[in-house]
Amino acid sequence: MIILQQAFLHLKSLWTNIGNAFIDYGTIILWQKVLGEKIDDPLSRMSLPPEFILTTVDRVKMASSFLPCRVLNKIRLLIHDPEAHVLQNYSCFIPEYINNTEYVSVAGMILTKRFLMIYKPILEKLKQKGKKLVFIGVGGSKYDRIEVEESSKILARLRPYALIAREEKAYKNYSKYFKYSYLGIDNAFFLREKFLKQNNKKKYIILVFDSTKIPKELLKNLLNEEDPENIVRSFHSFYASIKPGKVLEERSFKIMVSDNPLDYIRLYASSKKIYSDRVHACIAGITLGSKCMIYGKMDKRFLAIERAAVKEEFYAIDGERYMRERDNEIKFLREIIKI
Repeated sequence: MIILQQAFLHLKSLWTNIGNAFIDYGTIILWQKVLGEKIDDPLSRMSLPPEFILTTVDRVKMASSFLPCRVLNKIRLLIHDPEAHVLQNYSCFIPEYINNTEYVSVAGMILTKRFLMIYKPILEKLKQKGKKLVFIGVGGSKYDRIEVEESSKILARLRPYALIAREEKAYKNYSKYFKYSYLGIDNAFFLREKFLKQNNKKKYIILVFDSTKIPKELLKNLLNEEDPENIVRSFHSFYASIKPGKVLEERSFKIMVSDNPLDYIRLYASSKKIYSDRVHACIAGITLGSKCMIYGKMDKRFLAIERAAVKEEFYAIDGERYMRERDNEIKFLREIIKI
């Protein structure tokens, strides 16, 4: 039996950084694994509503300001709470082609007060139309008392159909608001199913530092030990907000900036080591056979990686655990998806 693609809809995130695209690609790959020959085409995709852009447009403006973006963002938060500027009375546009949709998935860092408030109107409208909401490979940005309480209020009203959490804290705090729930892994790990090539030559060293500077000692060691032709400085940040001066300053190695996620996926599949302060640069690299060293505070970013990776000096894929988690997620989804 062939199920028309309209029976399933994935609300893709806006790719403000390439890591969001890795999550969406992985989500589609997972759904294809779950549905097998019962789906004749990848899922329908629709971007989440424009409210995200409307609530963050000032951030884009900040990037070209003479003041550091972080400083301006702190000032902005002191002046007003961004959640207060979410439009409450807009009319959600629901295309007619999804009228026959039964299941709607969202993925990534949606379990936050801010994102739940932004997306609540369209999710509520879809729920009212009888759609089953599947939160797949999701997590939060923090889990303090206020954040959990406010997010819980929204989820308690929304009552989504199913949850696959990518972090244990997300599962423990929010699973009770879903009919079905499971503790799984980040969707970007599923890039492995489509893009891992056993014959790929692993030669590149990747540097991805979007929120911090490249450590001087690391840079010195790499330039002494590696062929500069194989060192690639990769940027994940929304390309419109990258300062040209920042790119031009780093002339010691090759530069990678693209709005095409496949450019990054192919590059990381050919890399042997990745050094980064971006969690999804590391997850993409790990799942495609590279090793990764992540920089930054020991926070939630490590929780997502460690669900299917092992660490000695570098993080690397735990192949057996990944396959076990993959198979269990597929089994879970097949049991709750009535097709």
